[in-house]
Amino acid sequence: METSQNQRLLSMYSRLLDGERLKKSHEAERYGVSPKTIQRDITDLREILAFDNIELPYDKRDNSYYLSHYKRAFKGEFSYSLAKILFDSRAFRKDELQHILNVLIDTTIVTDRKKVRALASNELEHYTPVRHNKWLMNTVWELANASHHSQYVEMYYLKEHDKTASRRIIKPLGIIFSEYYFYIIAYDAQQEETDKQIPITFRVDRITDFTVLDSNFSQPYASRFEEGKFRKRVQFMHSGELIHLKFKFSGASPQAVLDRLPTATYVQKEDYFIFSAEVFSRGIQMWLLSQGHHIEVLEPASLRAEMQQTITNMLARYS
Repeated sequence: METSQNQRLLSMYSRLLDGERLKKSHEAERYGVSPKTIQRDITDLREILAFDNIELPYDKRDNSYYLSHYKRAFKGEFSYSLAKILFDSRAFRKDELQHILNVLIDTTIVTDRKKVRALASNELEHYTPVRHNKWLMNTVWELANASHHSQYVEMYYLKEHDKTASRRIIKPLGIIFSEYYFYIIAYDAQQEETDKQIPITFRVDRITDFTVLDSNFSQPYASRFEEGKFRKRVQFMHSGELIHLKFKFSGASPQAVLDRLPTATYVQKEDYFIFSAEVFSRGIQMWLLSQGHHIEVLEPASLRAEMQQTITNMLARYS
């Protein structure tokens, strides 16, 4: 059955956006028209696209037409890279991850979909999610919107070793993903507001129930929470007081330290490096201890003393 030109143009354009290439002979067979008719369609399509400075070049290697840019579909390498990040995050249930992968593959250019699906299927077979077994996407989305609109949230939060969840009213500030988990960063709305109020991190999977309230809290622009700045300064999602850290590092890779501490700068000495960084105090000690004898904390004195005490306690376990 022969189709109208408008139907053909819309169909061809949609498939071009998906990354398909058009061949005259194939299109003529698809629509039951002559190759000359398809050639006229392609000429008209080129004229329409030209209004938006979009080209429809001809590839002599396989006798096809394709969009040189302005694609809504991902290339295979893009989709596969995103899939690898999703697998290694271990953040989603297996069925939840399968749903995400299906959407990702459906938005991959047609010529790469089969390959991406094959690579992803192999990894999905051996995928092991974290143990909370909760579907989190909807919760993360609702909390992110509450944060965006500065709405109070009433929630019930169950700590790992507690038997009952505690009720809290929070001022959500933003969502962060780190070390397998999603976190909501918030202020405790039931605490007195101060200039030095420290954000609290809550694991989203430990929220047993929540309600986004109709009331809003104020957040002056000058003191607004910025997720990117927070993320640069926090380690293992333990916040605490913001401190200026200085330490000596004698390990092999200063680049790895810079990747771990985005606010850091360093000065190279003869056989070691002196690093300075702005970080939150509670989480940084865990990372410093993980570096073993390659780290010596120089400042602040309080953290140096804490490190000494922790190391003394560790040694006592092995004596």
